[in-house]
Amino acid sequence: MMWKQALIILGLFEALFLLLTTISDRIPDAIMLTANVAFASWLFMEVMRVRLGHAPTNSTTHGILSRSFLVISFISVILAFVDRGLNYPFRLPPLPDVPLVTGLLLFTGGVWLRYISIKTLGRFFVTKVQTTNDHQLIKNGVYRVLRHPSYTGLLLGFTGIILMLQSTIALALFLVVGIPAYLYRIRVEETALSRVFGEDYKHYRDETYALIPFIY
Repeated sequence: MMWKQALIILGLFEALFLLLTTISDRIPDAIMLTANVAFASWLFMEVMRVRLGHAPTNSTTHGILSRSFLVISFISVILAFVDRGLNYPFRLPPLPDVPLVTGLLLFTGGVWLRYISIKTLGRFFVTKVQTTNDHQLIKNGVYRVLRHPSYTGLLLGFTGIILMLQSTIALALFLVVGIPAYLYRIRVEETALSRVFGEDYKHYRDETYALIPFIY
């Protein structure tokens, strides 16, 4: 069932991509094709994680809008594909040329960081903000430096794709609406973890950074 749902969502994304190539006068270039392959692969993995990342039925869920950051992120990327595919129809000039390798490095680094973060969390990875009676505070691996490295990975990945597609309007949406959604998710998550772990989490928070080492 999980594979079927993931393939359906992937198929819908590829159908949108084919529609863009059909109605646009612009033939997809190497950047469009590379971004399509990269994002489609990541989209499939993320859908599978959403299906797998569920806490037990006895868990407590926090923040009814805590997954809005993912929705806004995916909408931003789809908008970037539409913007480039239709040759930037929104009366906003495209972003300055960004070497393909720069976007790919950001994207690849983000996907890798998210993978390592989720692997380190193990069975405690969930897509909603949920806590259980046997919840453990993970402090090893990348969590020794960052409290939310998987979100850092998402930010890098989505930014990389948007920069590759040079969409000004998509980047603006991601920065103006998406970033606050990430910060809201972090606030909900840290409030929940503070309730569960008390002073232990306060000390951990004082010794680490939320998203960016030495900055935030």
